[in-house]
Amino acid sequence: TTVAVDDEVEFILKVNGTTSVDYYWRKNASALSSATNLTTNIPAADTSGLALQLSVSNNATAFTYNMVVSGATYER
Repeated sequence: TTVAVDDEVEFILKVNGTTSVDYYWRKNASALSSATNLTTNIPAADTSGLALQLSVSNNATAFTYNMVVSGATYER
């Protein structure tokens, strides 16, 4: 999808045990996407300092992206 200046994008991740992660997204308060299930690149063991890594493509135009995590929830 295309994201423009001042667009708001939300990502929601749901960890399904140690085997997969479901993710959802929405742009500008629209409806949530359907779940996408990821089963690759899942850590095999507990790691300290877990992080979210995003890849952004911008048609080869030099630009700085500022991403802010405005909320996080952890349930166990």
